[in-house]
Amino acid sequence: MQEPAPGVYVAESIASDPWGLGWAARLLRPAVTDGLSPTDAHKLKLWFGLCLFGTPACVMWAVPVFMEGNIVLGGLITGAAVAMLLSILVIALAPGGYKWIVHLTLVALTVVNTFQIWQMGGMEDGAAQAVWWMYSPVIATLIIGVRHGFAWMLAVLGIVGTSPFLTILFGPPAVIMDLPPAAATMSFGAMTIMLALTVFWFVQQRQIVERQLQIEHGRAEALLHNVLPAVVAKRLQKTGTEARLYEEAGVLFADLAGFTQLSSRLPATRLVQMLDRLFGQIDELAERHGVCKIKTIGDCYMVASGIPEPAADHLERLAAFSLDLRDMCAVGELADLDVRLRIGIATGPAVAGVVGRTRLLYDLWGDTVNTASRMESHGLIGKVHVTDAVRTCLTRSHTFEDRGEIEVKGKGTMRTWVLTGTR
Repeated sequence: MQEPAPGVYVAESIASDPWGLGWAARLLRPAVTDGLSPTDAHKLKLWFGLCLFGTPACVMWAVPVFMEGNIVLGGLITGAAVAMLLSILVIALAPGGYKWIVHLTLVALTVVNTFQIWQMGGMEDGAAQAVWWMYSPVIATLIIGVRHGFAWMLAVLGIVGTSPFLTILFGPPAVIMDLPPAAATMSFGAMTIMLALTVFWFVQQRQIVERQLQIEHGRAEALLHNVLPAVVAKRLQKTGTEARLYEEAGVLFADLAGFTQLSSRLPATRLVQMLDRLFGQIDELAERHGVCKIKTIGDCYMVASGIPEPAADHLERLAAFSLDLRDMCAVGELADLDVRLRIGIATGPAVAGVVGRTRLLYDLWGDTVNTASRMESHGLIGKVHVTDAVRTCLTRSHTFEDRGEIEVKGKGTMRTWVLTGTR
């Protein structure tokens, strides 16, 4: 799914909708809604479309009323048409103030409807016309807000409650009005269309929100998979924080020798760019060999194999990765800058899991991790330094140089090897 630009998806979705209010959005100049939030722009276009339809509808409603000789009601209907026309002008000239004109238009329509019901003899004969009252809370809620819609609902309920007493409050009308067939047809037709447009808008808005939620969910999924291995991310979403013991795992540390001196010679921006390029290449190399990147620590890169999914050949993968990593960093920019890698590998049991509640990190713990770190720190520049256990596991597939017994900090005397290649 192609992601729309931020703040634009609402306007684009309305403008592309042939059945809802796309026609209204295409008539409205884009510059009118530039200063509004996407939500307000969406509401503004709904009101704009309703006014574009409602203005001629009111005029067509007023004509047969005038022809019946009902000057007062015809004038009130014309006033409602003028309020809608004024809404269009306000939207075009000062869109930020469209909310007050919505109230004014709804007041005009409510007065028109109440006056017409009174002239028809009250609710007993004009109940069908009362359906227009319910539209005011709906429009106020969608366009202005829930609190305004609630206020309009109370106002309409008050009008409905007092409507049986209209003739008592205002006296009987001089002439009981019969709604002309043309006006009745126009009234019910207009209500049907306006309700349909409002439902179209509401459904479309829900679809837009669902689409945006899918986009945000995809972003969250992609971010989680960038932070954590895919298998771990899926487990974490289902079961929460986990810690697992892996009986056989390989751990590799690679550190840039000479990085401290290099950082004093290079500008900070160039240094970071160099690290970004290097670690990006190592990421691709790790993915190609099927080993799991754990984290970077300054200029140090940590990788594991057999984690989070055990594999019989995990150590062979890690060895192949280390040799390609050694060769990759022996040429190019790092070689020109006289910076090389020290690489250390150990194998054995390790515990892996996700720690923390924010900025989640998938990490390893155990003696194997400490030993791999010591292999790196006690290793030789440009060499892959491994433990005797690694050499034992890979003796049939790889070649080694015996480094003999060395004193390792925190571990005592250990016999170690240098991985030189494959057989």
